[in-house]
Amino acid sequence: MQIVSDEAGLEDAIGAGMRMAESAFGDPTVFIEKYLVKPRHIEFQVLADEHGNFVHLYDRECSIQRRHQKLVEEAPCPIMTDDLRGRMAGSALAVAKASDYTNAGTVEFLYADGDYYFMEMNTRLQVEHTVTELITGIDIVKQQLAIAAGDSLPFDQQGVSIRGHAIECRINAEDPLNNFAADPGKILRYRSPGGPGVRIDSGIHMGYTIPANYDSMIAKLCAWGMTRPETIARMRRAIYEYVIIGVKTTLPLHHAIMHNQHFINGDTHTHFLQEEHILKTLNRYVREEEKRMQTLAASLRQGKEIAAITGAVSAHLMSRKKG
Repeated sequence: MQIVSDEAGLEDAIGAGMRMAESAFGDPTVFIEKYLVKPRHIEFQVLADEHGNFVHLYDRECSIQRRHQKLVEEAPCPIMTDDLRGRMAGSALAVAKASDYTNAGTVEFLYADGDYYFMEMNTRLQVEHTVTELITGIDIVKQQLAIAAGDSLPFDQQGVSIRGHAIECRINAEDPLNNFAADPGKILRYRSPGGPGVRIDSGIHMGYTIPANYDSMIAKLCAWGMTRPETIARMRRAIYEYVIIGVKTTLPLHHAIMHNQHFINGDTHTHFLQEEHILKTLNRYVREEEKRMQTLAASLRQGKEIAAITGAVSAHLMSRKKG
């Protein structure tokens, strides 16, 4: 993406965009679009079967991003009104119907100053499908497989409703204080959070080595609650309980976001992480988190020694009993 603020830079931007497109996709085609300075990223999950049935599973807010990639997603969008939802959902379904779409998909929009603009449709399962599953109770993966098998959707639009609020934090093996540089390596200590309303989608574990060959996302941490404040509180607890030692992660950044008053108020946009109020608090949270992890790592080492001694004593007592 190239941002052009005046006519003089247009030719160079188009040339650079075409070269990158050709290199990445084998197609130099570029699009010229209106640039929105601080828009919100709002998307709608849709399902469509081969029998002509189309439904949407409501909206998701995905505005908090780094390098145009999402870091925090929530459902539903905190600023959504009935009128706006009706118009945007109608547009999302119109896109799916116009393309005769069949599958699970996501229609994405940018929203600013009361207007919304179609951006793209992702014709696949999204990373953030989890928050939609949490608020609707619909297993999107199951529906996707059923659609592929030729089944009809088992519900219509009236059968889809929202219950509660959900937030997902993408946990990446990255250093948020070093321009989100990837930090692959071995996980020396690992403990995942749990409790009511907490969901983790991940495949990592203690001793796992995060490779440098792939995307740096290592886990999706999700929280659900009946209200948005309850969900934020549960996410704060889950982040605090989540222990990953050995690599740098975005956990401290998410800790800062969940305590930021602008986020709490639902006042976010796609340049949120470039705002001074986030950058100012992030350093402090990272330092606090690193100190806490060092203390915890020392405690875990001590606990391992105690567990080993206890195990040896138990084994000795058992052998005496058998003797």
